[in-house]
Amino acid sequence: MDAPDRRRFLAAVGSVGATSLLAGCGGTSSDEPEPTSTASPTATPAPESRFVDGGVVDYPGMVDGAATVENADGGSRIEYDDPSRAFRLEGAFEGETRPAELAVGRDMTVDARAGFVAPVYDPAAEAFVFQLFANGAFVDHADWRLTSLADGRLTPQGTVPFERIEGDVYGAGVSPGAVDRLFLADATAEELQDGAEDLSGIVVLVGRPKKSPEQATVPQARFGFEYDADSGALTVTHEDGETVSESALLAIRGGGVEERWPTPVEVGDRRTVTVPSDATVRVIWADGGQQQTIDKWTGPDG
Repeated sequence: MDAPDRRRFLAAVGSVGATSLLAGCGGTSSDEPEPTSTASPTATPAPESRFVDGGVVDYPGMVDGAATVENADGGSRIEYDDPSRAFRLEGAFEGETRPAELAVGRDMTVDARAGFVAPVYDPAAEAFVFQLFANGAFVDHADWRLTSLADGRLTPQGTVPFERIEGDVYGAGVSPGAVDRLFLADATAEELQDGAEDLSGIVVLVGRPKKSPEQATVPQARFGFEYDADSGALTVTHEDGETVSESALLAIRGGGVEERWPTPVEVGDRRTVTVPSDATVRVIWADGGQQQTIDKWTGPDG
C-alpha cells in the first residue's frame, strides 16, 4: 500500500480499519472484502432547502447542534455527540488525493466539484441516515454509486438519486444501516475491490464510540529513521517498544507528506516516504480523542 495510487479509496477498501483517520476507529479486519448483492438501502427524503444557506450546508443546524465539523487535510472530520460517533470524509478525484478538482466540505459554492456527507441519527431506527450534498459540477461528472462496507463485505447500494435542493445545490438521502465505510464513488463495488486506479468520489470512515482519555494509553515505542539524501527516501522503522494497537491511528506527517500507517504496527515494521532534506517528520499517534507525537526526525538541512 506504499504506492501513491493505492490511495484513500483503495486503502479503505483493502485494509479495513488500516487507514482510519478517526480516533478509536475500528471495524473488521478482513483484507479482502467481497461484494455482495442485497436490497438497496431504505431511501430517506432529500435534505431540505432550509439547511442550505447561501450554498453552504448548515449541518450543525440540521442536527440541532449535536455534531461539530472541522476541515482538515482536504476532507472533513465530524464529531457526533449523542450517540458518540466520529466520522471522517475523504476525497479523491481521478486517483489523486486532496486535489483542487474535488472539495470535500459544506461549501457548495467553491470553484470545484464539491460534495459533503452528513450523518444524522434517527432515534426511531437507532441508526444513522446519511444526507448527501453536491454541487452541479459534482452531480454532472458521473453516475454516482453508493457502496457500503460492513462486516468485511462490500455491498452495492445502487445509483445515488440526487435531486436539486436549491440553486446549484443537490441532495439525496440514504439509510444503509450500520456500516464501517460508505463510498460515494464513480465505480461499482467490484471496481472498488479490484483496485481501479482512477476513482473519484468521497469515502466516509465511520468510527466507534469515542473512548475517554483514561481508556487510551500512549504506546511506549521508539522509531528509527534512515534517510537517503540522493532519492529523498526516508525509511521509518518501529525499532523498540510496544505494538501500536489496531484501534489507533498512526501517521507519518511532515515535509508535505501525510502517510497513514496501517495498524497494528509492531517492532520491525517499516514505512518509506519521500521528503525534502530540510523536513521535520513526526510519527503521530491518536486514539480516543487523544493525539501525540511519539517520535520525530529532522532532516540534515533542517
